[in-house]
Amino acid sequence: MCLAFKIPSPRKLLEQLDSQELSLWIARYNLEPFQKDDINTALVRHSIYQSQGGTRYSPDDFIHKWYRPELSEDDIEKKIKMYFGIL
Repeated sequence: MCLAFKIPSPRKLLEQLDSQELSLWIARYNLEPFQKDDINTALVRHSIYQSQGGTRYSPDDFIHKWYRPELSEDDIEKKIKMYFGIL
């Protein structure tokens, strides 16, 4: 999570977020993971593909497609509240 927020260490993260806010971000991540790693991995895969002479596919073709429907902000908020038993 530190990487997603561009914070150098977990200790620094805890200095900026209280436990309730951190719990909400963890719940959010469990429902809809950050995809930065998927994008970086796709770029590496595409670079290797191009280095071998490949030209047919774009970097987007190498991004892992999660088989989940897109969630609206309202749906995410409801799921977070359900996760914590607020509803």
